[in-house]
This record gives sequence, structure tokens and C-alpha cells, in this order.
Amino acid sequence: MTTENSSKVVLIEGKGRPLVDIVGEYISYITNGFDLTMSEIADYLGCSYSFVQKHIQSKVRHIKINQVARRGLLEFEEDSEYRTLFTKRRLFDRKDFFERFIPEEATITKPAQRLFLEDLSPAARKSLMEKAHFNEVEAIKFFQVLVKKAPKRRPLDPVKPSEPLGRTPKELLSIKDMTNLKFKYNIEAYRYIAKHAIPKIKVCSLVRYDREDVERKPAAILPVSVSKEAVLKWIEDQLM
Repeated sequence: MTTENSSKVVLIEGKGRPLVDIVGEYISYITNGFDLTMSEIADYLGCSYSFVQKHIQSKVRHIKINQVARRGLLEFEEDSEYRTLFTKRRLFDRKDFFERFIPEEATITKPAQRLFLEDLSPAARKSLMEKAHFNEVEAIKFFQVLVKKAPKRRPLDPVKPSEPLGRTPKELLSIKDMTNLKFKYNIEAYRYIAKHAIPKIKVCSLVRYDREDVERKPAAILPVSVSKEAVLKWIEDQLM
């Protein structure tokens, strides 16, 4: 096995080898994670097949299935559970896409810092809930008052305008997806994003949003120029 320097294609040598051996090597790759199709990548990113070909294909490890290999796979592995994959021209390394490419190549931009009650220590949150008589709506209001009162210090480690995503969202949403889920017009989705400081994710030129971020409303919002840790520490001191 070798890999082309100019791309992420994993080459399976076929010259002078029995077809059955070549098929065996393909099956080995497929059963060890090279079972991600271009269509599945397109569905995850919410983009076209051609976008994956143009912008993603050369950045993720994959194998190519030529006509000889396809014929051998269909002949020797006729009853294989992977039979539907044999007709694909390329199969991608699932781990390389989801565990390396997305966390390392996608970027995230945070317009502000989102604060949640869960950011407090368990003891501080319990105290907050007691003061709010275990009414979460009232607890959020009280929390918001404390956030406004807290001294605003500059962070020791300023929030970067854009940085590697560092994780793999379960589901990505486009503006169109958000509009279809929650709104009537795109402008409503943009307003919702601004109001709740939802981080923007970019994969190549695609702008996407983590569905978990979209559905989880923050209790309060801080500018990126303020130390979130210092504010939370001050709030916890007031509650304890």
C-alpha cells in the first residue's frame, strides 16, 4: 500500500497480482473503516456531490475502485454485506473524515461567549436554584442580573477570531435548514443566530451551525473581550 503525495488516495497495487488477492486487500480496507461514501459526506455537510469532489476529496484518505477491482469484488464477494459499496468509485476513511478532517480543518468563529447555568459549579448552581425557589426561569433571570453586576476583566487568553473546530458535531445545519426547522424567512434565522450568539462553523467555504448550539439557548451572553472565567468565579462567590 502506498499513498499519492499530491492527494489522499491510498493506492492498492494490482500489477502482477492475482485478482483474488487484490479483492482481499480491498475488503480489508473496507472492513477497517474505508466505507464512507461521497454521498454520505455530502449529506453530513449539506452540500452537493460536486462540492465534495472539488473541495473535500483531495483532503481525506480514500481508496479508488477501478473496473478490474469492481469486477473482482462483485465476483468473489457476491453475498458481502458491503456489496452496495462496490459500485462506488471512491470510498473514504470514516475515521480520517470525522476524527481528523472535521475537527482540524473546519473552523469556528464565536461572536460572543455563551453562558449557561451548567457553567456554574454544582454547589453554586444548587444555591442559585434555592434562591429562585427551584424555578428555572427565575434562576436564569437572577443569573442574568449577577452577570451584569460582575466586574468585567479582560481574559488572560483572549478568544481568537477563528480557530480549529476541535470536535465533530453530530449534525450541521445551514441557514436554509434552520429556516425550514424553526422559521418562515431566512432573516429570522439570522436574527436568532445574532441574538443567541451561535458560533459559526466553516468547512471550506460552507457556513454551518451545530444543531446542538442552535437548540441550546444561553442564559446570558458576554463579549469576547471579557473573561468568562472571572465572571463565573465572581458569581459563584456571591452565591456561596
